[in-house]
Amino acid sequence: MSAWIWILGAFFIIGVVVGLAAISPVVVQLHYVHHQGADRVTVDFQGLWGIITKHWVLGGEEALQTVVERAVEGARKLDEGPGASEPAKAGPEEGLWAWRRYADTGKRIARLWRTQEGARHALTNFLKRVHIKTWRANVRIGTGEAASTGVVVGVLWSFFYVMAALLARRVRLVSPEARVDPDFQRRLIEVEFEGIAQFRAGQAIRAGVAMAIALWKEGLLWRITQSKT
Repeated sequence: MSAWIWILGAFFIIGVVVGLAAISPVVVQLHYVHHQGADRVTVDFQGLWGIITKHWVLGGEEALQTVVERAVEGARKLDEGPGASEPAKAGPEEGLWAWRRYADTGKRIARLWRTQEGARHALTNFLKRVHIKTWRANVRIGTGEAASTGVVVGVLWSFFYVMAALLARRVRLVSPEARVDPDFQRRLIEVEFEGIAQFRAGQAIRAGVAMAIALWKEGLLWRITQSKT
């Protein structure tokens, strides 16, 4: 009899711990700075009411370029399969070729988003439960010429308004803050962005499991695991 009491007590404690972990808030803070051609990304993670914390720093143009290149390659393998060959360069200009690769990656992700209904549904339900507590962007930009600088500033303001509208439809978003300062004398671009998102750990786990099941049914989960090798 005492053995059963210990077993039931152990299951009860495990259930309480799992339940507390599921309802515990997860806070992710992102801070990005682009200044004088250098980039710096800082990510802070907090879980279980601050018991679990993690801090990542990614800096330097080469480091960020490596991350982007890996994302591009992962999206290509996910769309075409791990045996797909590397696309040929569009021309001798490597920079232009890189931007075309990024644009092509965006098209692939958009196509996957349209076709994978189960994964899209799981991700959409999760985003509805994400609370973005802070969304702040500061940009200082100049082209060296007053007229074109004014045009670029107007385009950036339009971009911020569109992004805010799209995010408000997907997540719980507080009033976003954006500031664009023109520099009519110099050619420069300085960017600072800060965002803080909060959600429940159980909601993220549920969404991850639902997306994994949906991708497995579509035969894409194998491609994802193969692209890691």
